Amino acid sequence: MKWKAHFVIGALAAVVLIYILETAGLATLAVVALFGAFSALLPDLDLETSKGRKLLDISFIPFAMIIAYVSGCGTGICIPTISMITMFLVLVGLYFVIFMLLKPKHRGITHTIFLGLVYAIGLNIIVGQTFALAGFAGYVSHLIADRQVKFL
Repeated sequence: MKWKAHFVIGALAAVVLIYILETAGLATLAVVALFGAFSALLPDLDLETSKGRKLLDISFIPFAMIIAYVSGCGTGICIPTISMITMFLVLVGLYFVIFMLLKPKHRGITHTIFLGLVYAIGLNIIVGQTFALAGFAGYVSHLIADRQVKFL
């Protein structure tokens, strides 16, 4: 399936899930849609030539910066702390080690519900339940759309 289809399906899956489970305003649903859309591209990070991989290679550093900032400041404004900088460096380091050095095979571990759950748990710890649910919905929507649903 093409990346654009995964992007749209991930956005819709995230919005539907958050709308059903929570009371969310239009602005929140827009952010959740974008988050779910990008999460739906994550299973194809194992394929270097995929559009999703290229987009995520470009967007990962700003994404890691946002995650690190939100984890330390929430929705407020603050001066970055050492722990926020450390989180940013850890996220970038993990991304580099996993996808540049280990290079998982296509439709291997990245196409499993297990990794989707690990992703959701990490998101829940870092940015909270809403984004964890949206991220998981987007991630799993990719597996369903590819008809590659496996636990491990």
